Amino acid sequence: VVNFGYDPYESRYYCTWKSRNRRGRAVGIAFSSDGDRWSKPFEGPIFVADDQDPDGTQIYGMPAFPYQGMYIGLPWIYGARYFRYGQYSVDKLHEAQADSPRTMEVQLAWSWDLVNWTRTVDRKQLIERGEPGSWDGGMIVTARAPVIVGDQLYFYYGGTDKVHDEKRANAGIGLATMRLDGFCSMATAGAAEG
Repeated sequence: VVNFGYDPYESRYYCTWKSRNRRGRAVGIAFSSDGDRWSKPFEGPIFVADDQDPDGTQIYGMPAFPYQGMYIGLPWIYGARYFRYGQYSVDKLHEAQADSPRTMEVQLAWSWDLVNWTRTVDRKQLIERGEPGSWDGGMIVTARAPVIVGDQLYFYYGGTDKVHDEKRANAGIGLATMRLDGFCSMATAGAAEG
């Protein structure tokens, strides 16, 4: 799982790639000035599931894009257990995730440098999966970046009606929209402290 982009702030290319840590799948980063020779600031991941995530959370991939002077990431959250010990193998991976939901959803992350990332505390889905059995009820993965159309952001995404590793999944392409700059907003706190 690899996603490429261009960083206009630093005049370089970047690539997020599927890495691993003690919780399973995670995201690493590499940079290139010419698109030919690449280097990693760290051999391991720069974006991982953490202690605020439910047990059995992995980061399957993360497209990222420059936006308004910073970077927005769209981490693909994979709901599956992972053995944290012993030798890694595909059979062991499938055994570990056998009783897991194996769904994939999209959350929101942001960074000032493509290395240090922050997510919302509630870990809310940015694009919600459909109801079980619907065309996007099993998994959702996004395009690298939204398209600006007028005063809207168009997020194109792929969805499947089945979960990861299920055979014969039906897939489709969806569109989710958001107002321009609509990643967060201020709201009245009412009687509670704001």
